[in-house]
Amino acid sequence: MKKRRVMIIVVSWLMAMFAVASDSSRYTTEYGDRSNHRLTSPVLDAKEAYAQGNTRFLAIKLTGGQLLLPGVEVQKVEGIRNQYGIREINAHPLSDPALEPEQKIKTDALRHFYKLKRYANRYNLVLLKLIKAEKLEQQRRYRY
Repeated sequence: MKKRRVMIIVVSWLMAMFAVASDSSRYTTEYGDRSNHRLTSPVLDAKEAYAQGNTRFLAIKLTGGQLLLPGVEVQKVEGIRNQYGIREINAHPLSDPALEPEQKIKTDALRHFYKLKRYANRYNLVLLKLIKAEKLEQQRRYRY
């Protein structure tokens, strides 16, 4: 009887631990900064956001108030901003190494910048693909 009770306690504890680990979102933050999200799957995140009706594109806030919109052509940035909206992925401005090559940036900051840029690039490309696919489906739909 005692072994069974101990076994039930251990199993319930393990289930609780796995439930907490699996329930914690990919977007849990450290130190309250949105840029420290565990950015793991931009494709799944973009599909999930699109399914929920969120068509805002991800941008990276740079120093000087500029926004970098990876994966989107420069000519289309204003149209996307007006039509779909933009969501900043980081809370604190980052410096773009391409814009300020003479300034020495720490390796960690540089790594973090490129991680955000890769994530936003993939996210935005998937979102563009989903939007284009929906528009194409609407055009091909037979209408009376």
